[in-house]
Amino acid sequence: MSRNQLIGEIPAELGAMPVLSVLDLSSNELSGAIPPALANLRLTSLNLSSNQLSGQGSLNDVGSVVVFSWISCLDLRTLAVLTNSTLSSSSIPHNISFHYLIPEGGNDKLSYFKLKVLLPDSDLTVTSQKQIKDKLNVATPEGNFLWLFHTELSPFLIAKSQLSKKRFVYIAADSIIKGKVEDLGRMELGGYAIGAVEDCSKRLSDYISMDVLSAIQRAGAAFSWVPKEPYNEDACLLDFDVLLMEPRKLEKTLITSIMWWATGCLQQCRMQDPLYFHYLYYLLRT
Repeated sequence: MSRNQLIGEIPAELGAMPVLSVLDLSSNELSGAIPPALANLRLTSLNLSSNQLSGQGSLNDVGSVVVFSWISCLDLRTLAVLTNSTLSSSSIPHNISFHYLIPEGGNDKLSYFKLKVLLPDSDLTVTSQKQIKDKLNVATPEGNFLWLFHTELSPFLIAKSQLSKKRFVYIAADSIIKGKVEDLGRMELGGYAIGAVEDCSKRLSDYISMDVLSAIQRAGAAFSWVPKEPYNEDACLLDFDVLLMEPRKLEKTLITSIMWWATGCLQQCRMQDPLYFHYLYYLLRT
């Protein structure tokens, strides 16, 4: 449809054409912003040049994916495997950027250059987790709680420090990606701030007594973050190794609600169990 003297804005309805692979609207008189819905397309070629497009949308926004990962023990081989597997599985590797948060005391500049030697074409940054810690007021109960469990709560720590970003994908550092991360990046979350895949090998009742959970639920009936309907004991837990997050949608009461649930479960849930925060997240997901 290039050179057809088309005028007006690009229709958002184009984003609802899943089989469309090539879109050429160049050399027309189109105006306005690039509709975000175009990010839903699986295009192999896109040309919007020589138009009068404006606004916040840009070509870089269409299909771009921002990946964050938090590593507890600095192992650049782990990050190299994550980067390489993600890029190798993607159809748009040039549109994926990686942001790695390494432990305090690690040399972020040296780590960055070592990764770039291994993956010269990758778009990545390496930052010390201290920058996240410095943004928290660890003298407050909320800040101290977050940092006490900074590994388990790292997706939320990242989200709280990235409110300017519309969305990002969080991937656990030891993951090997076999699918297209851009497919996850295109998912619509509606009014939710977090998207996760269910892991039905783990059930809610395996980790907490439903009687205890009901008692905790009744005790918090006045709080907005406690659902009124009872929990399903056979409900699947969530796989929090890969998350889609929209930081701006996070509730202001999120940290308070996490602290409340953690306190309520402290004596009844297995706090030392590595899955503790996985089922705590489940309690919060509604």
